[in-house]
Amino acid sequence: MPSLIQLRILGHTAALAMHLVNSAVMFGQMMGDIVKRDKEVRTMVSLQGQYLTVWNIGFQMFYSSLALGCDLLTVMKKDNMLPKFVIKFRSKFFETIVFPGTVLIFLLFWPIYLYDRSLIFPEFIDRIFSQKSNLVMHLGILPVVLWELVLLPRTTPKSHKLNIKILTAYYTAYNIVLLYTYAQRGLWPYPLFGLIYGTIYFPLFLINLFFLTLLAYYSQWPVNSFLWESKKLNVKEQ
Repeated sequence: MPSLIQLRILGHTAALAMHLVNSAVMFGQMMGDIVKRDKEVRTMVSLQGQYLTVWNIGFQMFYSSLALGCDLLTVMKKDNMLPKFVIKFRSKFFETIVFPGTVLIFLLFWPIYLYDRSLIFPEFIDRIFSQKSNLVMHLGILPVVLWELVLLPRTTPKSHKLNIKILTAYYTAYNIVLLYTYAQRGLWPYPLFGLIYGTIYFPLFLINLFFLTLLAYYSQWPVNSFLWESKKLNVKEQ
């Protein structure tokens, strides 16, 4: 039976393969003539760096690469080459950025998409990106973090203050990018923002979004405690 670390390596490899293939396909589509001919598509492509989904995919790919390297060194009995700060950074990055960001996107995207996709993923995007790419970006991301959640032994922090500060910095940075882009170009990556900006619903939405992000963050710890802290495991061997 495969060990936890072997299963994690399988998960990291699958995640990287999924994102690399999908990114290559999407990049190829963005290089096509439709970007030149279609103004809506061209505008959307120019805003790639402002999509939270794109940020999250980048973070997942970075984390999967880092975790794969760490686990491979452990399997090869060369984990002594890993600085302690790298091991700590791996866990911290997963629990403060990758996991809550992924869960937030999943919880936010699909209800809005099913209610009225024009608010978050307008139909014109189908002219350049397939539904398969949509599923990878907004659905395939969830199994990646759930796989890691159940296979990576971690200890619940005694205090969440540092993690919340990191998460808040991440959330704030993204909102600064959004507002700066609007100030410079008058554009929002998500049409929903254009509808509610200038009304009381805009700040309320951002506040509620932050609390949803916190909920996503805290949701990992009951699962982690159930899986690992209730068992006598030799974490170093995992």
